[in-house]
Amino acid sequence: MNVLVGVGWLSIDTGGHVDFCEYWGQRGAHGQAVDLFIVVVSPGEVHGDVAINTINSLNRLEKKHILASNHLTFLMRCRDQDIIPKGLKLASPINSPAARAILHNASKRLVRERIQHHRNAKASTLNHISDHINQLTDTLQPEILNSLRSAQTQSNKKLCLKTKTKHVKKLQELMNSQPKPTPKKATNISNYLRKTVVNLSDKNITEQQVNVLSKGLKFIPTTPLRNHDDFITNIEKGLQQLAPGGKIDYLRHQITDILAKASPQPPNLTAAEKQAIHHLRNDKEITIAPADKGKATVILNTPDFHSMVNKILHDPTTYRKIKKDPTAKLSRQHKASLKQLKEKYEISQQLYYKLATSNPQPPYARATIKIHKTPPKARLLVCSRDTVFYSTAQHLTEILAPLGKTADSYISDSTDFCNKLLKITEADQILSYDVVDLFTSVPIEETLQILRQRISELETPLDTNLTTDSIIALTSACITSTYFTWGDDYYEQIHGLPMGSPLSPILTEIYMTSFEQQALSTSTIKPTCWYRKVDDTFVILRQDQDPAALLQHLNQQHPRVQFTLETESSGQLPFLDVLVTRTPANKIRTTNNMLIHKRN
Repeated sequence: MNVLVGVGWLSIDTGGHVDFCEYWGQRGAHGQAVDLFIVVVSPGEVHGDVAINTINSLNRLEKKHILASNHLTFLMRCRDQDIIPKGLKLASPINSPAARAILHNASKRLVRERIQHHRNAKASTLNHISDHINQLTDTLQPEILNSLRSAQTQSNKKLCLKTKTKHVKKLQELMNSQPKPTPKKATNISNYLRKTVVNLSDKNITEQQVNVLSKGLKFIPTTPLRNHDDFITNIEKGLQQLAPGGKIDYLRHQITDILAKASPQPPNLTAAEKQAIHHLRNDKEITIAPADKGKATVILNTPDFHSMVNKILHDPTTYRKIKKDPTAKLSRQHKASLKQLKEKYEISQQLYYKLATSNPQPPYARATIKIHKTPPKARLLVCSRDTVFYSTAQHLTEILAPLGKTADSYISDSTDFCNKLLKITEADQILSYDVVDLFTSVPIEETLQILRQRISELETPLDTNLTTDSIIALTSACITSTYFTWGDDYYEQIHGLPMGSPLSPILTEIYMTSFEQQALSTSTIKPTCWYRKVDDTFVILRQDQDPAALLQHLNQQHPRVQFTLETESSGQLPFLDVLVTRTPANKIRTTNNMLIHKRN
């Protein structure tokens, strides 16, 4: 490349000082713009060599800065457009999809490395340019320096424009050479909302907000770990629990080394999705809650949400408001009971400390939305972790585990349900009988009686030193503590088992096993199959059997345990997260998480 040089002359007087400076060559002989200015001074001038070297070095640095800046802009635009420049595109004789993906990812990493390189070069040249200008300020007279900088600025602008134009043209060619993506079928946002995000509010939800909410309410955005101090502090507390010795220093060194080498997690949200989260979090007019079944997320008007919950809490037959928090009183009583069991050697000292929760918290309620109901309803769920009876309820659940999951109707999960349906050869009617508010409907006294009877009938004793009376007493204490908080208020459940207690599911299973055995044995209608998961049942009846008559019989068994009936629609019935289809030939077909189980 030919470089047109402009020449200047410094005239030195007899005293050895710079007298005047003339520049020519800002335009070449044919009017071209020059690329580089060189100042020639008299060899006898004291500062001549320094001035020449500094000016030439400054010209080179500013040219390097301009090129680095334009290269950086070009590469960043390539990165944003997911384009690999030809010079950075890696090739391989292997042309498999996996090899192409590996090379593409490696090329993208190479682009990122070049971006960082040009950023460093840009920052470095800026510092050197500043130093050179300071040197020239001390060497040259102000009018000479101003003339020099003016000429250099004009030259730099020309070089910047030339380089920028070249890179814009190059980027456009790369974009035009990119293979055109296959047009995707437009996503119907309304259908997408119905599947994963159900909008029951008056607000219009953007596509970015849908994308964020469809990830689920348990999705956690990655955040850069900028400060390891808290992490190191917690690790240090743990290390202090160990015996002193060389292993502690070794662990401390290893942990520090791992943290130093740890690479930050890449972000799992786009900038637009982060902004969508910010808007959703700050919008007080809507409330976001999980669906009661499935993995959908529900958006409601905040007043509608509170209305649904208040309708449940203000039911005087199920809940009542209490004046103060009973946690401290219950904790004292429970520790006294555990102490008596310890003195009788029914529990060990270690188990005593495990069951006697330190600093217990009151249970708190949260709500899920039954979008499969018309109109939608709320269901209250209570979180009892770190509460007075939580550890005891967990321990009792492990002890009583052999009493659960014994019924023929028991279903462990969707896969178990689909496998059991493979045994069905013919289905005239498919139905679902659901218990209304099961946990709050289970009678406690009857459940404790059934539990005592089941324990006495066991051939193999339960794996515990607790007597039957102690098991019943502890179970009673756990399930009669039914208070919880909602907002700033305290409520108590009047009837049924406490929602959220680890003990409630197995006691419900024990009671419902006894209930359905009694109900089905006394019914004149014998279902082809009766499968149950907690409060939902899947039932197949013959064509000559009346579903309404069976519903009436079930609802006559206990005044608080009431069922509702859901029949098939167009030969289909959802159960758990499975869609059960009855074919025209009365065969069963199930769809579960995109897997088809079909009986031929």
